Amino acid sequence: MASRGRPATGQLASAPPTPGTAGKSPATALGVTGGRIGTAAATPGSKPGTGRIRTTAGTPGGGGADNDALTKKIILKMRVRFGDAAADLAGQELISQEVSAFMNVWKSGATLREEDLSVLEAKIRQRLTGGTPRLMTMTMEKRAQVDGDEWAKMYQYQIAQGKIKEAREREALLKRQAEMRSTLDSHIRMQEAEKQRLRDADRDYHQQQCEKLKSLDEAQRAKEELQASIIKKLGEERVAQVREKEQRIARARAKIAAEEAEMAARMAYEAKTELEKEERMRRENKESLERFLKGNEENKALRALEKERVNAENEYYKEAWQAQLDKQEAQRKALLDKNRVRQTLQEIAASGREESKRWLPQEIIDKQYREREDARAKEEEERIARVKAGAKAAYQSLAEQVKEREEAKRLDKTRDLQAARMVLDRVQREQDAEAERRRLAEAEKLKFKTELEAQMKDNAQRRRVAPMTSIERLINHKMLDEVHDWQSTGKVVV
Repeated sequence: MASRGRPATGQLASAPPTPGTAGKSPATALGVTGGRIGTAAATPGSKPGTGRIRTTAGTPGGGGADNDALTKKIILKMRVRFGDAAADLAGQELISQEVSAFMNVWKSGATLREEDLSVLEAKIRQRLTGGTPRLMTMTMEKRAQVDGDEWAKMYQYQIAQGKIKEAREREALLKRQAEMRSTLDSHIRMQEAEKQRLRDADRDYHQQQCEKLKSLDEAQRAKEELQASIIKKLGEERVAQVREKEQRIARARAKIAAEEAEMAARMAYEAKTELEKEERMRRENKESLERFLKGNEENKALRALEKERVNAENEYYKEAWQAQLDKQEAQRKALLDKNRVRQTLQEIAASGREESKRWLPQEIIDKQYREREDARAKEEEERIARVKAGAKAAYQSLAEQVKEREEAKRLDKTRDLQAARMVLDRVQREQDAEAERRRLAEAEKLKFKTELEAQMKDNAQRRRVAPMTSIERLINHKMLDEVHDWQSTGKVVV
C-alpha cells in the first residue's frame, strides 16, 4: 500500500526519465520543472557563499522572480537529497554556492536538462565527501537509485515472491495431474479386474453346467442300462422258472402214480426253495435299486437346479418300484397258490382223463407271460419318457440362464464404458478449467504489470528517486521487514 502518486506495490519504473523538449517541462531527479531558465545577475549587497540567492533580471526565457524561486527550490531539494551530510551550516552554504554557480551558467537562457542536474548533484556530492569529481554513468546512477529506493526493493521482493508462487502453482498443477492420472489408472485397473473376474465366473459356471449335463446324461444312460439289465434278467429268470416248472411237473407226473406223499413233500420243498430264491432275487433287486438311488443322491451337488425335482422323482420311482415288486410278489404267490390248487384239482380230475389233458396248455402260459412283460415294458417306456422330459426342461432352463448371464455381461460392459467416459470427461473438464484459470491468472498478471509499468513510468517522469515518507514506511513496514530478511537470509515469505 502506498500514498497517492506512488506505485501500489513499490515497483520500479522500467524506463529512465527523458529530457524535456521545447515548450514542455521535463521531470527532473529533484522534482523541479521548468523550461528555459532566466539569466541570474548578481545584485548589489549579496555575497556568495552565504546561502542566499542573487536576484536576477528578466531574460527571454523567464523573469528574475521565477529564477530566484527555482534556485531556492533546487537548494531545498539538494539539502533534502543529501540529508545528514548537509545538516550543518557549512554543508548548507556549500550547496547554496554550487546551486548559485549552476544557475549563473544558465543565464543565457539554455534549456535545463536532467543530465545537467546530475552534474550538479555529482559536484555537490564530491565537495561534501571530499572525493575526486567524477560523473556517474547511467548504469551506476540507476544502480544507486535501486539500492536506495525502498519501492524498488519491494518490487524486487514481490518479483521473487511471484516466481516462488508460480513454481508452487506449477508443482501443484503437476501433482493434481498426477493424482488424476493415478485415479484414472486405478479405476481402469479395477474395471479390468472386475471384467476378468466376471469372465472367470462365466467360464467356471459354463464348465459346471456342462459337467452337470454330462453327469445327467451318464446317470440317465446308467439308469436305462440298469433297467434293461433288470428286464432281461427277469425275462431270463422267468424262462428258467417256466422251464424248471415244466421239468418239475414232468418229474411229478412220473412219480404221481408211484408215490403221492413223496411228491407232495417234494413239491412243498421245491415251492419253498423257489420262494426263497425269488425272495433273494427281490432283495437283490431292491438293493440294486437302493444303490442306484444312492448314486443319484451323490450327484445332487452337480444338479443344484434339479435337486428337489430329482429327489421327488427318485422317491416316486422308489415307491413305485417297491409297489411293483410287492405287486409282483403278491401276483406270484397268488399265481403259485392258484397253480397249486389247479394242479391239485387237475391231478384229481386227471385220474379219469387222458395224460395229455392233465396240465395247463403252454399257449395260455406264454400268453400270460407276454401280457405281463408288455405291461412292464410300457411302464418302463413311460418312466424313460418322463426322465427325458425332465432333462429337456433342465436343458431349457440352463439355456435361459446362460442367455440371462450374457445379457448381464453386456449391461455391465455398457456401464463400464459409461463410467470410463464419465471419468475422462471429468478429467477433461478439470484440465480445461485449470487451463482457463491459468489463462485468467496470466491475463491478470499481464494487466497488473502493464498498469504498474505505466504507473512507474508516470512516476519516473515526475521524479527520479522518491524516498518513502514516514507514513509510507509505517504502512509498508511489514513488507519492508520481509524485504530486509530476504536480503539478509534469502528467505521469501509466500
